[in-house]
Amino acid sequence: KQKIQSRSSTEAEIIAAEECATYIVFMRYLCGEIGIPVSGPTHLGQDNKSAMIIVEEGGTFKRTKHLIGRIGYLRDCVNQGVLTLRFTPTRLMIADMLTKPVPRAVILRHAAAVGIGE
Repeated sequence: KQKIQSRSSTEAEIIAAEECATYIVFMRYLCGEIGIPVSGPTHLGQDNKSAMIIVEEGGTFKRTKHLIGRIGYLRDCVNQGVLTLRFTPTRLMIADMLTKPVPRAVILRHAAAVGIGE
């Protein structure tokens, strides 16, 4: 659940991606500390192309000026090779079963993908 209100799906996706990036950075650091090698960037699935463009290419966007810090953090993570944003179609977003109403067939498919269910 997001802690702040967003005005658009693009804003919501940027907020969620930045929050996820902090966990990615922490988990990569933790893995390194306990001796698990982490090579290459971690792929962060994103189904909002507008959010990806804002993070990767920048630009001036009136409606996202209040997200400059979040966008900057994501851009730094991408530029440092910590993570990459990878377009993933909405139908393949497994976490969607936790965030929105989806049909039973979708829930079963996503549950199987994470090892839950029959």
